[in-house]
Amino acid sequence: MATAAPLPPFDSSRPAARERDFHVRMATGLGLFVIFAFGQFALRGLSHPATAPWWVHAHGLLMLGWMGLFVVQTRLGRSRSMELHRTLGWAACALVAAIAVAAVNAAYMAVAMGRVPPFFTNPYFVALTWMDIAGFVAVFVAAVLARGNAPWHRRLMLASVVLVTEPAFGRLVPLPLLGAAGPWVERAFQIAVFAFPLRHDLRTIGRVHPATLVGPAVIVAEQAAILALAAYAPFAVHVEAIAAR
Repeated sequence: MATAAPLPPFDSSRPAARERDFHVRMATGLGLFVIFAFGQFALRGLSHPATAPWWVHAHGLLMLGWMGLFVVQTRLGRSRSMELHRTLGWAACALVAAIAVAAVNAAYMAVAMGRVPPFFTNPYFVALTWMDIAGFVAVFVAAVLARGNAPWHRRLMLASVVLVTEPAFGRLVPLPLLGAAGPWVERAFQIAVFAFPLRHDLRTIGRVHPATLVGPAVIVAEQAAILALAAYAPFAVHVEAIAAR
């Protein structure tokens, strides 16, 4: 009686390799999406990079650097170049701090110079910046603190990147035509990005990882906080005083 062929030895690295490959693909896809969203906006003549103030370019370069660094970090994780990954991770902390300062400065400068998009009120625009940056920084810090737990770290880092794609979606969603529903439609598309990691979780670990749900929850909380802050009278007075200078 013929004996069955022996089973190949179990390779515990294969699930981890699939996990790393997925995050490389997500990072690359998000980077290309952001470039496309801003690029098509400029090509349609809806923005004019050549005449934009320096602080707009500074903010844009910092964000582009963040997207590029995220792609590099996922690739280093895939190649197991962990020493360089950790070194660049600490550099990312300084970059995130610079992004937060540049974003808030850009929002206030836009109000002061009358450059706020016409479909946003001044208080809403500043509240949007404050809350988006707060969510981004909070999730990034959580990812850093979870760096010893790879599944949590990767998913939280991915969430932090998705959280700063709001301006990219804003350049694709016809906000002026959607009225008050516009911001929520924009957020719905942003949340839809998490369908990819959710599907990945179900296919690889058979359940949705808790860290995958952090991003959508933060997006909903951010939008609710933006609306509340923009409607808060002292905050609105503060922002409008800047516009009136």
